[in-house]
Amino acid sequence: MQIIRRLESLRHREHTATVELIETLCTCHRTRAYADAGYGSIWQLLVRRLHDSPAAASRRNAAMRCALRVRWRAVFARDGHRCTFVAPDGTRCTSAHRLEVDHILPFAEGGTHEITNLRVLCRTGGRSTAVRHERKPAPAIPERALERLARSAERERRRANYSPCAPSAEAMTAAYWAS
Repeated sequence: MQIIRRLESLRHREHTATVELIETLCTCHRTRAYADAGYGSIWQLLVRRLHDSPAAASRRNAAMRCALRVRWRAVFARDGHRCTFVAPDGTRCTSAHRLEVDHILPFAEGGTHEITNLRVLCRTGGRSTAVRHERKPAPAIPERALERLARSAERERRRANYSPCAPSAEAMTAAYWAS
């Protein structure tokens, strides 16, 4: 009976160590520490530095991605599975279609993957936010692209679940050139 208790204890410690390993891999992924150590990916770090087999590295990498998805599910639950975009006039988008997780402070500008820096936006709200964060000079928009954008905006307006945060072609052009 004592051997069975010892096995249960070891199994519990193994589970605790695995959870801690996955959490540490998530932190390594978020901070890109693997790149600072000279590895191109988490998988390479696991295989080359930690001497995992390729199969074990793939399983741990998949577990890490799953843990990151759990974080995104928490963001969706917090925001009520709705877009959180608020237009300058105070109108909030209530779209529940084509939702994406967006960084409030962009990751490229030092933002983190923490839940407090994430929000849910629909694709139209997310794209207009991304245009505002664009830092490099914007290239000229071809006239055909503007016409296509106007047609697609018109189609969006006709749809039953129209998102009030969908910018017009003029607003997209103004936001594009303002950055």
